[in-house]
Amino acid sequence: MTVPLGTRISVEIEGVAELVRVFDGVQANIADLRPAWQRIALEVLYPSIVANFLAEGRPPWPPLSEDYARRKERIWGAKPILQASGLLFEALSGPEATPYSITEYEPQEMAVGIRAEPASRSGLFYGVYHQSRSPRRGRLPRRAFMAIQEQDVQPIIKAIHEHIAEPMRQRRQSTVAGAWQRTESW
Repeated sequence: MTVPLGTRISVEIEGVAELVRVFDGVQANIADLRPAWQRIALEVLYPSIVANFLAEGRPPWPPLSEDYARRKERIWGAKPILQASGLLFEALSGPEATPYSITEYEPQEMAVGIRAEPASRSGLFYGVYHQSRSPRRGRLPRRAFMAIQEQDVQPIIKAIHEHIAEPMRQRRQSTVAGAWQRTESW
């Protein structure tokens, strides 16, 4: 470019290729959230579900009817709500805890739950009813054992954010390490 009279400004940007690699890494992490899903399941969801069972609901679940409470104690002994056989609690205590546990990670979604079809013979189909927001038919109240708590939201967001930002963090660490090496060689 020829300028007859004036000022000429030129900018040279170094590291464009590295910046493109970092952005490609961010894009890849956005496209595949499976590492974040696994962290969320293990560090947030399963511990929260277990805490829901141990607290008998957060907020507290409705109490058992007097008739059922007597029958349950006679058959199972003194057990917390939704833990007569222990199978529902056990199935939701961690990934692959039982054959009825479901933990699946896909690039853009995850599933944590139980195989509870009546045909599975697990006896867990009642859990689907307790978890469901469907209108109640009868006396069995809703007792949501997989309720995500307010305190679970930030750790979920943090896990996703850290996964997406991982390529930038790695680049920052290598830059700091590189600067240290250069300083040492002076």
